[in-house]
Amino acid sequence: MVTLLGSSAVVGETAGAEPKACSPAKKIVFFGGVKTHPPGAHEHLEGAKFLKRCIDTAANVPRIETSIYLDSWPRDPAELDAAATIVLTWEGWDRHLVSSRSAERVRKLDQLMRHGAGLVCLHAATAVEDDVEKHFLDWLGGNKKPKYSEHWMAQRLDVALVAPAHPICHGVRPMRFPAEEFYSRIFFRPHDPRVTPILTAMLPPGQPTPQIVGWTCERAEGGRGFACTGPHFHASFGNDDFRRLVLNAILWTAKIEVPQGGVQSTLLP
Repeated sequence: MVTLLGSSAVVGETAGAEPKACSPAKKIVFFGGVKTHPPGAHEHLEGAKFLKRCIDTAANVPRIETSIYLDSWPRDPAELDAAATIVLTWEGWDRHLVSSRSAERVRKLDQLMRHGAGLVCLHAATAVEDDVEKHFLDWLGGNKKPKYSEHWMAQRLDVALVAPAHPICHGVRPMRFPAEEFYSRIFFRPHDPRVTPILTAMLPPGQPTPQIVGWTCERAEGGRGFACTGPHFHASFGNDDFRRLVLNAILWTAKIEVPQGGVQSTLLP
């Protein structure tokens, strides 16, 4: 069980510039689960650590408190009370952080969401079992549903922006991955007005149709969610546009203004 704490340092655009404080104070909480795949895939622990490091060191992001839980849940769930958003890189379905076997976690996260906290889920973390799906759809809008959704490995995957004016897309261009697995046929409630598609990909290979692979959810109480069904490969964070999109989404769900050119981070996985 590992818990790390940190705070980002801001580099000013000009010499001697004072770091810009974020007011009111914001806290971003990262959760990274254990890997279940060969090296380079489903690197949930490394993904959480990498994204935290990017936020902590981004040149044009206000000073933000960050914390991270690696394959763990806080002994005192009250540690999460100050979270502006929660970022989840974790295995899915029966191994998900959120399940009927962890009722305490479901109750705590539901409490946070009802009070306006944000939620970001990537790849396998977009997949929960049916017994907690109602909560997950309330928080995030969509789910990689068992026996419904699909996952295909594409040897060349083009990902399009379908809401380029959205703050999450600031400074982001369409993306191409040499090989990636973005889940498709995501389950959404019919005509859910809270959900806005952000990314689409032509899937499955062989019989492609535009599939939503990234979306936002704006909840009635003011909380914001973002989900992306990739990346399968940790190396995909090396794609500048994809990395920027995820970092933008973290800020947006925390209700922190996203810079016009997007979050500037040159760190590589």
